[in-house]
Amino acid sequence: MTSLDNDNVPPDSATQAAINFGVDDIDLPRCRICRSVAHLRFAGHPGYVLGTTYDIYECVGCDASFASPLQADDRIYEHIYQHAAAISGYDRYDRYATMVRQVRNPRTWLANREDVYYAIDAMVRRIELAHPRLVEIGAGLGYLTYALAHSGCTIEGWDISQSAVQKAIDRFGPHYRVRDVFAPAGADAQRFDVIIMTELIEHVADPAGFLAAASRFLAPGGSFLLTTPNKSFFEQRLIWHTDPPPVHLWWLAERSLAKLGERLSMNVHFFDFSKYNDWHRPNPDMGVSTSSAPTRGAMLNEDGAPLSIAPPPEPWRLFPLSQSLVPAVAGCVRSAARSLGANVDRRPSTRRRPTCAFSLVPA
Repeated sequence: MTSLDNDNVPPDSATQAAINFGVDDIDLPRCRICRSVAHLRFAGHPGYVLGTTYDIYECVGCDASFASPLQADDRIYEHIYQHAAAISGYDRYDRYATMVRQVRNPRTWLANREDVYYAIDAMVRRIELAHPRLVEIGAGLGYLTYALAHSGCTIEGWDISQSAVQKAIDRFGPHYRVRDVFAPAGADAQRFDVIIMTELIEHVADPAGFLAAASRFLAPGGSFLLTTPNKSFFEQRLIWHTDPPPVHLWWLAERSLAKLGERLSMNVHFFDFSKYNDWHRPNPDMGVSTSSAPTRGAMLNEDGAPLSIAPPPEPWRLFPLSQSLVPAVAGCVRSAARSLGANVDRRPSTRRRPTCAFSLVPA
């Protein structure tokens, strides 16, 4: 692997061009992924905790957006998982953790429910090993690890949150561990053929360093399967259309992920969502009309309690079978309308979604 010492990474062509045009890069922050300079997009963006603010920078080299100060706060996740059912966004994870035990095939149910799990399901199916050993890092409430184990996979789930791991053990059994990838691995540490990280790398201050540390647990020839919010799906005018810092510290574009692969000497393979989009139309969910307004605000008060209670889900979401049938019926209706010549959402299917899914394979 290439060195992850930021000081030894030369500026790329975009940064050099900025220097040539008189931009003083000494006073500009550098992107931790590609080491290009970054410019300020928004000062004082609301943080996840009420009363906190962060500046948002955008890299000129790889289009990554990142928060400043670029520092994770692991304590915030204890508050989030203690109140997951009441926090918008995390409330659906809490529902998934309950509902996967009520369906016959939780892995397929999750894949039909959300693009993240559709991609992970498809990428795991492509693994050519007969009995691969899997680990989910950042397992959260544990339902994806459970769903894969239920389907016959050999897997365990890791998370840094004691609350999340305990809830997962209580619900699904002893497949889970409190584990920090930066902790010493030891010569006899278990190695895995596949490391899964769903919606995780945007939470860490140094994605390249985090993946390099996690790669110590990869078996020879192993690979990463990852998802992260996809900045490339949205309009350039949006500043930070993802969770407020320090929950999300990065909003990554596909170019950012390609650069990340280069840093790690790994090949990046993006997952094509075209087939999924035939049945589940992507919704940009812009939420703002101007580029100067933040799209997300604080979610917790200073004591770590939710500022507001997440709204209840639509009634049909409470029934497991309907969550698979509703998208399928909608897709059939759309196809039938098209065959009759109706002008029903004629946008072509694309490979992109608001989520980016990809694999990292050693070069």
